Amino acid sequence: MHNKKILDKVTMIIPTHERHPFLKRVLDYYSDAPFKIIICDSSKLPFLDFSQSENMEYIHTPEVGFVSKISAITGKLVTPYSLMCADDDFISISGIEKSIYFLEKNNDYSSAGGRYVDFNIICNEVYCVEGYSYAQYCDISSDDVSERLKQVFNPYFPFFYSVHKTATIKKSFPLFDNTMRYKNLRLMEISFIMVSVIEGKHKTLPFFYAARENDNCDENEGTRAMPHLHEVWEENSYFEEKKTFLIMMINHIMNEMNMSKNEAKQAIENSVNTYITNSLKGHNNNKIVSKIKKYIPNFVRTLLKVYRSSCFSVKLFKKLHTKYPFNNEVSLPIWLEIEKYIVKYNEEIKRK
Repeated sequence: MHNKKILDKVTMIIPTHERHPFLKRVLDYYSDAPFKIIICDSSKLPFLDFSQSENMEYIHTPEVGFVSKISAITGKLVTPYSLMCADDDFISISGIEKSIYFLEKNNDYSSAGGRYVDFNIICNEVYCVEGYSYAQYCDISSDDVSERLKQVFNPYFPFFYSVHKTATIKKSFPLFDNTMRYKNLRLMEISFIMVSVIEGKHKTLPFFYAARENDNCDENEGTRAMPHLHEVWEENSYFEEKKTFLIMMINHIMNEMNMSKNEAKQAIENSVNTYITNSLKGHNNNKIVSKIKKYIPNFVRTLLKVYRSSCFSVKLFKKLHTKYPFNNEVSLPIWLEIEKYIVKYNEEIKRK
């Protein structure tokens, strides 16, 4: 049983755009959730399968951008904690509850979350692997805000969907909406993460927090197709956006931390440079892998691709896989409950 007294302290925001089958799935999963849920739908047509309930509020704002539609509902956030949930994610209720427990006991932390699994559906079979394994012990814990702004990008873990103090969301999205016109949503996410660590510390805790679907998005659409920060810094087309972003973040940290302009400028530039350095390392490693792949004969690559997408490979994977969450008696029941909803809506959701 969940602690309703704790979960009364959080509001979930589900942004969605032209993905009503995913929205139907996630709302079914949260149909009995003991906390407030606000759905921000910018699709052209309203979601007709929505059933009004005490804990859910549906807001239809056709063709409104991501930042603006979140900014518009910040006045509705009256709980001390809030979180975003992507329409194709499953954030476990127990994970939310444990995150709030941690934040209640550690007031110097502004956000907390847990461990992820990534899942795919092949031949109507579901399999999952641990996600963000490099960040499972992430603890951005410095008392110095300038140091936290470097820690958050070394390495970068996008904890956008963790549980946050509501104050962070209320400060960030109206600020972004009034200042920026994001062409690159990666930069929006980075802006939010930076505001969060200016507000306080972040910790990834050792429990199952969320499951994220890997195969529903085209590599050429959404944030996957958008340049990373090191590419934004190199491209002239992003010059104005980059300039506005830097001015916005410098002004924000000056106002929040009573820093001088030079101190604030140094803190933001050091933070961005840390991200770019690490992003370039990953980019260069990917280039090396790509070069190696060129020397693998095409027929071998084709065979490997066919094998990876075959029913046999999934069954073998399930038989042999003993890693997280399968080796964790607390996490496994949560995953199996999520898997029921994945299977239930598998035919309804058309994947690319």
